[in-house]
Amino acid sequence: KAQAAFYEVKSDESVYALLAIYYHSHILYSKGKYQTALNGFQKLESHPSLKAIVPYYITQIYYYQNKNEELLEYAIPLLESGSAKRESEIARMIGEAYYRNEEYKKSVPYLKQYVDKKRNIASEDLYQLAYAQYKSNLSNEAIESFERLASQKDTLGQLSYYYLGDIFLKKNEKEKARVAFKYASSVYFDEEL
Repeated sequence: KAQAAFYEVKSDESVYALLAIYYHSHILYSKGKYQTALNGFQKLESHPSLKAIVPYYITQIYYYQNKNEELLEYAIPLLESGSAKRESEIARMIGEAYYRNEEYKKSVPYLKQYVDKKRNIASEDLYQLAYAQYKSNLSNEAIESFERLASQKDTLGQLSYYYLGDIFLKKNEKEKARVAFKYASSVYFDEEL
C-alpha cells in the first residue's frame, strides 16, 4: 500500500515528492527490483538530506546486479572523497568487484581495508582476501591470511592448507609444504582436493 501511495506522491510537484521518491525507491530496493530503485535513487544523489545515504544504495545495487564496471566507476571516487558513509562496506564491494573481474592485485587493498576495520570478519571475506593475496604473489600476506583460516574445520580451512602448501613449496620450504599438503589431504570436506 505504501509503495502505491509513494508512487502517486513522487509524481507531484509537492514538497514531499523527493522524499516519496526515496521511500518508493527503498521499497523497490527491499523487494529486489534494483533497476527501478536505482533510477529513483539516482534522482536523489544531490538532495542535501539524502546525499549521505543514497550513494550507498546505488553502490549496493550495482553490486547486487553484478555490474562491476559501473560499481568501480561510481564507488572508487565516492570512497576517495572521504564523504562515504559505511566506508569499509564500500571498500568490500569495490574489492569484490575487482575480485570478480579476476583483477586480484587491485582487489587486495580494498579487501584488506574491509578486513582490517571489521571486528568479526566472515570466513568467506578473509578467504577472498587471502586468495587475492595469493594470486597477486603477496606470499607473506597470503600466509598470514590463510593461517587465520586454516584452523577451521571446513572447506575453507582445507583450501587454506592447500594454498599454504603451494606457497611454502614455491618458497622452497618443503617441510612446511609437506605438513600443509598432508593436512589438506587428510580431511574430507572437499573430496577432490
